[in-house]
Amino acid sequence: MFAPLFFLLAAPQIASAAPFDFPTPAPSTAPISVIHPTEGVILPTMGHEFIIGSVSDPNGRLTINNQAVPIYKDGAFVSWLPVSTGSFTFHCRLLTSATTFAYDRHVIVTPPPQPLPLSPLAIVSSSLSPGENEVLRPGDWLVARMQATPRQKAAFWVPTVGWLPMSDPSGEGFYAGAYQVRPGDRASPFTVRFRIGGFWSGASARSMGTVTFAEAPPRIAVATDSEDVIVKTGPDEGNVFPVLKGMPFVIVGRKGIWDKIWLSPSEDGWLEDAHLQDLPKGTPPPSAQLSAISTRPSAEGTSVLFSLDTRVPFQVDEADDLRSLTLKFYYTHAHNNWIIYRPDDEMVSSISFRQAASDVAEARINFKRSAILWGYHVDYEGPYVRIDLRQAPPIAAPPRSPLSGLRVFLDPGHMPSAPGAIGPLGTREMDVNFAIAEEAAALLKKQGAVPLMSRPNDQDETQLVTRPEEALAENADIFVSIHNNNTSDGENPYDYPHGYSVFYYHPQSLALARDIYAAYGKTLPIPGEDVRFGNLLVIRMTSQIPAVLSESAYMTLPDQEALLRTRSFRKEIAEGIVLGLKNFASSVRRKELADARGTARKIKPETDKPASRPRKDASRARGRVRARYRARRRRR
Repeated sequence: MFAPLFFLLAAPQIASAAPFDFPTPAPSTAPISVIHPTEGVILPTMGHEFIIGSVSDPNGRLTINNQAVPIYKDGAFVSWLPVSTGSFTFHCRLLTSATTFAYDRHVIVTPPPQPLPLSPLAIVSSSLSPGENEVLRPGDWLVARMQATPRQKAAFWVPTVGWLPMSDPSGEGFYAGAYQVRPGDRASPFTVRFRIGGFWSGASARSMGTVTFAEAPPRIAVATDSEDVIVKTGPDEGNVFPVLKGMPFVIVGRKGIWDKIWLSPSEDGWLEDAHLQDLPKGTPPPSAQLSAISTRPSAEGTSVLFSLDTRVPFQVDEADDLRSLTLKFYYTHAHNNWIIYRPDDEMVSSISFRQAASDVAEARINFKRSAILWGYHVDYEGPYVRIDLRQAPPIAAPPRSPLSGLRVFLDPGHMPSAPGAIGPLGTREMDVNFAIAEEAAALLKKQGAVPLMSRPNDQDETQLVTRPEEALAENADIFVSIHNNNTSDGENPYDYPHGYSVFYYHPQSLALARDIYAAYGKTLPIPGEDVRFGNLLVIRMTSQIPAVLSESAYMTLPDQEALLRTRSFRKEIAEGIVLGLKNFASSVRRKELADARGTARKIKPETDKPASRPRKDASRARGRVRARYRARRRRR
């Protein structure tokens, strides 16, 4: 559901035959080298932080802030140490047989908010909320917050009702109050006034942001672009659905750079104002009728066309069992007189629709028992909405590898301008990722697959948003983004066993994620951290095909960095990826062959033919699967 700019993109290259073996960087020659945290970095409020780096003499004795730190045989080290707020120094000391070396690493740890003294009365101006301009309508809440002298009587003021009380549940001076805008409330932009203490002897302040109570007609706007633009559950919060260029919205509020979108009486969303263009005043709100639904053949499966008389926002919801898919159309009334099915449809068994709410119509696409949803793509076709349903590609029959002929897009994460995590010895994640991808490409070729690379050269600059677009432009069947993990600030590297994990976003990718994760368990000598849903751009933008992102090991852990610096371990990771892909494709092949046998059983044998006829029919059914496979490849 993203703009088809594929013709502008440089085509990815098929991976080279010789695996890339990156030159592992030599450890620093400095007696003590600290990789993380960097000098002068401002860290969030925390009680501990991890520190990684290396020393020139692995046989020496290292202490950091008087605590002994183990040194690995290659000189790397990692430690989890207490820190204090404000300016903080890690005092590193290396004692060798010849001398003692010293090195200090300085950081700043953000202090938590501290209660103000009981006197004099004061309000922290930077704490006042709203801090951004807001537009509120009846039913919305104005939430006022401030930090001030604790244990005081506090209030905030709005012009339509006057002073309203604020509470301090913690007793430490962090006050909050709220007012729900009522019908009839009108106020031009105003600043919220705050006060504590007595009316004459207390302290007062005004918010930086302004508030407007509006009852004027909502704004009508359209989306100006669709490149990874997402309607959110709140300002910069969770995802609701992706946006297409030209998608109209009813705007009913604002908070800073975020516009509040009315979707239905029970649903709203938020979208950055930069992605919207207001339509002229007096433009009526979007309102559509769903009048007909029809199916038609597509290059990879079936397209379903929803006849609407104007463009409206919509979202797609896949059933957990992948047996159906529901489209929810906002600002829409179902007035459907026709549902038209094409007779040779291999995917859709039936389509139903209903009026889910006063302004929301839903259409549910039910799949045939034999259909395997590989992915989907949604776009406008004039005012209509078209969803292209992609059937699983025919998998090569035994004895050929199930990966034979499949186009696998390998995405080695990061690039020179964003090298990713860096290990204690200075190993860059971008280099490791590329080397693993090249190993996987070589193994895929042996399986008869066609490997493609988002970064054909280890020094290529390939922007994040173009990687899924390139995969789709190359008509890839599967997308695998290859990464290695990093320890987050404030995370204890010894809290739990760290190791590999595999992420998915769209439900049809979960089975692939599980297969690669299970294969890692067979090939890697490190622990696993489970399969995970991840709101990650490259797999979020790849709804058309199964797409996963793997985190194979931790760059920041010395023992795992040492493994990643060896070609044998990188090959084990690649073997896990390819084994997972092979197992995933095998399961699809089993379903396809079972469907072919089921089709054969439905053919009633003639009474005057030998009893072996059903077996021939099964062979012919499998032949039909292969013929469909060849036909689809030719259409590509």
